[in-house]
Amino acid sequence: MEVSTVKEATSHAQTSNIQFRGCMLTDWIAELESALPIKTIPRSGNSAWVYYDDNPYCCAWVGYGDFRVRGKGTETYTVTSRLIANCKYNDYSSQYNMSMTTKLDTAMKNAKRYISPLNVADMAKLSCKDAARAFRDVSSEAHQDMRRLGLKLFQHDGNSSNYSPMETELKGLLTLEHDFQDKELEENLVTYFAKKDETKVLDGRSDDGVFIYTTVRMGEQQCAVLQVDGLSNYHPEVHMQGCVQWYTPQTLPDDLMGKFSMLQLVGDKHYVDGVGYRVSDRMCFLVSS
Repeated sequence: MEVSTVKEATSHAQTSNIQFRGCMLTDWIAELESALPIKTIPRSGNSAWVYYDDNPYCCAWVGYGDFRVRGKGTETYTVTSRLIANCKYNDYSSQYNMSMTTKLDTAMKNAKRYISPLNVADMAKLSCKDAARAFRDVSSEAHQDMRRLGLKLFQHDGNSSNYSPMETELKGLLTLEHDFQDKELEENLVTYFAKKDETKVLDGRSDDGVFIYTTVRMGEQQCAVLQVDGLSNYHPEVHMQGCVQWYTPQTLPDDLMGKFSMLQLVGDKHYVDGVGYRVSDRMCFLVSS
C-alpha cells in the first residue's frame, strides 16, 4: 500500500496545487470529517489522504473514481487502508488494500471500519527499511573503498577479513616506519589497512536497536520505545505493538536519551554511525552500543 507522512502529503498538495474534480468527493469528505476525528489532504484530483491529529503518518486515503485494475468507467467510493485485504486481487496490487462501492452509506461503513491511526509498531515498520539501508550503507562504502584499493595494490579486492601473507609483511613494514621509495604506494597502503580495519569494526557492529516515537499521552510528553532486530537486514524484525514500553523524558534511560538528543541536531533521514537514524523530529531508530 502506498504510504505518506502528513508532512510529505501536505508539501505535495501545496506544490502541485491539487484541485478536486466534481462535488461527489468533496461532499463525501465533508461527511467523513463530520463523522470521524480525521483530517484530509488532497492526494490527486479524485482522492485525498486521511490522517489523525498528532499522528505523523497518513493512515489511509479515500477517493471517488474508477480505481479498478481495468477500469470500465464505473466510479466508486473507495477506501484504501492497510487494514483491508481484498482477496479479489493479488496481494501485490494496489487494489488489494481497497474497498470499493457505489453506495455512499456502505462507503461510510467501510471508512468507519478501516480508517484507524497507525500504532507505534505500524510506524516502525513503515520507516525501518530506510533506517536499515542507512545502516548498511556505512559498511558498504567502507568495503567499496577497501576493494578499490585492494585491486590497485594487490590485483584482488581484499574482501577477506584476514590478512594475506603479503599484506601482513607490508603492514609490518608500515608499523616499523619503513622508508618507502614510492610515497604514493605508502599512502595507499596506509589508507587500505585503515579501511580494512574499519570494515572489521563495522561488520562486527550490533544491528539491533530500538524505534522511538514521541507524542503527548495522558496529558504529558512521552516516548514509546520498541525493539527492532536486524537493522543490517533488508527486512528488519519489528517487535509487536504489545511490547512497546512508555517513558517520560525524565525516565528514558540515559543511553537512549543521549543518542536521541544527538539526532535532534541533524536533519530528517540522516544516519549517524553508532547513534542511529532520524526519521523526523518525533521518530528515530537508535542502534545498540
